[in-house]
Amino acid sequence: MLFTRKEIPENKNFGHYSTNVALKIAKRESKNPIELATHIAQVIKKGVPKGMFETIEAVPPGFINFRLSGKILHQELKNILEKKEEYGKGKKRRGEKKSRKSNDDESYDDVSSPMHTPSITHPPLFNL
Repeated sequence: MLFTRKEIPENKNFGHYSTNVALKIAKRESKNPIELATHIAQVIKKGVPKGMFETIEAVPPGFINFRLSGKILHQELKNILEKKEEYGKGKKRRGEKKSRKSNDDESYDDVSSPMHTPSITHPPLFNL
């Protein structure tokens, strides 16, 4: 299993989110990490809704940084103000009786939720 780190960088110059997925894949596959990060960033750019990110960029040694667009941030602020305490709690899935203890691999309508790693590391996206 490929374990990757996705985080909110302390240095805001690195964007709102960052991942080391290219470094992990490059090591496993003996590939150049910055070339792989550049390729992954290009694939992600094509696959996300237009206007969601201001930038998706590959940076040495092979990280991928994501900066959300102002439009998305504005929409989420509005969503927070409307939902108040219910914001970020997620939604129950059809037929689900109990709430889940972990939301690591769930996707929600709000950008405060974790990035869904399988969507950016799914092997069919890449010719490795």
